[in-house]
Amino acid sequence: MHNHLVSLDWLRSIAIIFILLIHIFDDYSQNQLFSIKYVTSLGVEAFVRIGLPLFFVLSGFLLIKPYENGQAIKKFYQRRLQRILPLFLFWSFIYYLYSKQSFDLLDFFRCLVTEPLFYHLWFVYAILGIYIVTPLISNIVVNTKPQAILLYCVISICVYTFEPVFKFFNVNTYFYQFFIQFWFIYFIGGYCI
Repeated sequence: MHNHLVSLDWLRSIAIIFILLIHIFDDYSQNQLFSIKYVTSLGVEAFVRIGLPLFFVLSGFLLIKPYENGQAIKKFYQRRLQRILPLFLFWSFIYYLYSKQSFDLLDFFRCLVTEPLFYHLWFVYAILGIYIVTPLISNIVVNTKPQAILLYCVISICVYTFEPVFKFFNVNTYFYQFFIQFWFIYFIGGYCI
């Protein structure tokens, strides 16, 4: 278990402020092209975009560790899901009522499973995904040489970096399924730190 590190609290605080600034300055980017507000919003957003990957890196740093038995895995799931699931369901319900102007329980759960009810909730789906896979992959990651993990992450980043080129030349991207998504690369990278 990691000791409480005050510097991690500072990093989390900075990441939160950066995420808030992304959303605040998003309105400014709707201004006239090349106006002072437009240019300012682009500059601020370019700088503060690091906040989101920072959350994934911190999660990997704190969550990936050996889980020695079923009891440790059960405790991991209980602790995380008790914190996030009630708030996730509450806000999804609020956004569902707001967007649909009525309530149908079956439709609510269908929407909950198939798509975020509000586009900003995609992040919660990513967190839930991290929570689901962490105990399952942690022992594999911990027992793999760091060089192999780093090489896999670098190859994955290269593949996704060349995505526009692949699309331009109509290259079949079926092989993408063997590579990890960017948020997961940050998560694994957090462990490598």
